[in-house]
Amino acid sequence: MTRVVTLMVLSLAVALSGLVLASPASAVVTPVSYQVALTDPVMSTPLGTDSSCTPGSGGPAGYKVVRFTVSATASYTVTDNSGANDGRIGIYTGPFSPTSPATNCLAFVDVSETVALSAGAVYTMVQSHAPAGAGTGAFSFNFDGAGTPTVLTPTSTTLTTNPNPSELSKATTLRAVVAGGATPTGTVQFHEGATLLGSAPLSGGVARLDVSSLAVGNHTLSATYTGDATHDVSAGVQVHKVQYGPKPKVKLWVSDRTPYVGQKIKLSWVSTGADKLKAGGDWHGKRPKKGSKRITIKSLGFHAYKLKATNVNGKARAKVKVVAQRAPAKLTVAVPDEFVTVNTLVRVRADGLDARERFKIFLDDDLLAKGFADRRGDVSALVRIPRGTEEGEYTLTVMGSNKDRVGSTPVLVLAPKKLDVEVTKKKLKVGGTQTVKVAGLLEGESVTVTYLGEVLVEGKADAQGEFEYAFPVGDEPGKATVKIEGGVPSRVGEAKFEVFPGAGADS
Repeated sequence: MTRVVTLMVLSLAVALSGLVLASPASAVVTPVSYQVALTDPVMSTPLGTDSSCTPGSGGPAGYKVVRFTVSATASYTVTDNSGANDGRIGIYTGPFSPTSPATNCLAFVDVSETVALSAGAVYTMVQSHAPAGAGTGAFSFNFDGAGTPTVLTPTSTTLTTNPNPSELSKATTLRAVVAGGATPTGTVQFHEGATLLGSAPLSGGVARLDVSSLAVGNHTLSATYTGDATHDVSAGVQVHKVQYGPKPKVKLWVSDRTPYVGQKIKLSWVSTGADKLKAGGDWHGKRPKKGSKRITIKSLGFHAYKLKATNVNGKARAKVKVVAQRAPAKLTVAVPDEFVTVNTLVRVRADGLDARERFKIFLDDDLLAKGFADRRGDVSALVRIPRGTEEGEYTLTVMGSNKDRVGSTPVLVLAPKKLDVEVTKKKLKVGGTQTVKVAGLLEGESVTVTYLGEVLVEGKADAQGEFEYAFPVGDEPGKATVKIEGGVPSRVGEAKFEVFPGAGADS
């Protein structure tokens, strides 16, 4: 399997002697020393010899990879000064691959080689030994030229994110720690793939960047230290997760769910975590995160008021419904007679409703009928007094479309019955006075007394449902009958007595 060595800068002892050669006076000789150990990687094809980028032959060779720069653009004579000339280095303009040692090769140096190098460029140096060498040991090469080479100190970059995971649209802090040699300086670039998220300067070996633009999901982030004059580049990777945060919440309530047409209602609301709040239904527009609004109800029926709260994590909805009713009204209700009979039809009339308004008719709490008013808002309906209704005083009510549109009238419900009628005297002489007593009536019930085919009196029952009347029996002897009729013809009773001619005591 092919193994590629990237541009990692390993620790290296660099001896900068600062020696100035006698000729030329401007040249500087700088030794670059290194060691190869058994723990170092091994390439199967050794580096080549002077004046060639052709790989050498022979046994395997251990190696190190470092990066370096030069202080001046010039031609540099690079010479092996190890004594035994058993060192060997390769200078590259790009990354080094041990399986392809000629790729990016600028020069191989075995004994001595002149190489043109440019200030500001970063070169790769592969430090190794001759194939016949021991495979380990200390080696040194002199760089003789107008400037000095600087082997860059290797660094390591560690990237962390906090918090991790983070919430969508909330910031996470990318923190890069760069270590190696003296405290590195310079800049760290933060990326997601090829996308630059931003950069930050190192301070005390640490660079920070706050990021809130990441989408939901896993993100492979990297921090790349771009190096300084003495420190090499390095990079660190961190997998960061972004998840949805809380969705917004919203509550909406109303002051009255059954308002009247023309009435004002108050809508109140509060939301948490919402970026936007928008009204819908029977009201529209943007709304603040908390507030209230008064609205005039202009039409009958259902009205829906909605709110939609949104943020980057989702949305929430709230809705209230109100049923608009007609305004309160006092209806006028009438029946033909204050007395009604069980299981008979009664004509009920009412006015004061709106045209085609729904109505209901009740006898106390019992629903008798329902329907719609006519175009003038009037009601005329026949209702039957239910069987089994006990006689007594009731309230007959007509209700419109709501309980505040109502009118009523009292009625007396009577049942057919035989009234309890008696006279005080069973026998009396002509010209005497008879008294008739009636019981079993309702308070205030009409009473009609008939004698000899003539109506003697019409009256009302007292609070005990009783009635009493005295009348002359006339001068015709014989058997006589006094008849009583209550509030309706089906409530009747009679009493018989005898009238004697001449003198004598009544009994």
